[in-house]
Amino acid sequence: MAKLLNVALDVDSKSINPTLLVTCEFEYFSNWETPVSVSGELLLSDNRRATQMIWNHLQRSLNTKLTFPNNEVQRAIRDQPDDNKNSIKVILSAELSPRVIDQIELLRAKDPEKAARFSANISFTSIRSETTQRNNENEPRLGLEVGNSTFSLVSSQGEWVRKFSEPLGIGKFLLVELRLMDHMDLPKEWKEVFQHAQARLVEMEEYLRHGAWLDVISRGRMAFEAIKVFDDKIENAALKTEFDAALLASNHDTDGISDLDKGVKGIYHYASKFVHARSKTGILKPNPIATKEDAYLMYSLCLNILNMVGSKLHLLALMTPKP
Repeated sequence: MAKLLNVALDVDSKSINPTLLVTCEFEYFSNWETPVSVSGELLLSDNRRATQMIWNHLQRSLNTKLTFPNNEVQRAIRDQPDDNKNSIKVILSAELSPRVIDQIELLRAKDPEKAARFSANISFTSIRSETTQRNNENEPRLGLEVGNSTFSLVSSQGEWVRKFSEPLGIGKFLLVELRLMDHMDLPKEWKEVFQHAQARLVEMEEYLRHGAWLDVISRGRMAFEAIKVFDDKIENAALKTEFDAALLASNHDTDGISDLDKGVKGIYHYASKFVHARSKTGILKPNPIATKEDAYLMYSLCLNILNMVGSKLHLLALMTPKP
């Protein structure tokens, strides 16, 4: 009887929609079997159905010459399987919705090993030929044979982050351009600020893929610490003057600039609550529980505020006459 072997999990890097691939070998006796269809469903570790799987494509054409062996001939052929078995590679596509991807990450966060775990229930159909005896006469027959198999598929934390996260869109919250300032666009002091903050953003993306929410917030706080130049410290005076000039050049008034200053400082202090055990007055308080939503909020705020600061400074550089 036909069977499935070597089932493995992969990702479709060419698909626009996030799609997993389940690959396997369809093994059959080419003398009296030929594959017709393969399909199935992909289940998550909580045993809920994530999606239906469809047969992606054949790796090569099938040229099968069916015979009509009787039971005695079939037994003889099975005694020499290496000479009579054939196999084809089957690829099943499992397109994932954003809700399913979110559930995968939620279950992975709860998993002791942070692994992504699935079950693949695969059904396959093959045409089967045989010769049976009826009234002492041989009667050739064709029939459809249906089989079902269930396979466990596990992707370790390292493999999931390295191979699956980016093609599935995990860790990519907003498609916002982060302007990488040209060295001619920024004063020297601002270049250092941007280099530090951009490095923290790269680290935040990596932690998002790992589901390390507190580390995302911690790195976000470090990024805001770099761009928190509105604290009236002497060493930040030149940076503050340049940024105020950039905002004034974009028709912002002093009240708006003051509100932005307070907002950036407020986000920094908000993030500090997740990191520090004591408040600014020295009172010992429990740290807030960092969730995925907190982490994505911090990432999106860092990305967009840094992008905004860079665009304003870039605009000021374009408006300032060159010596």
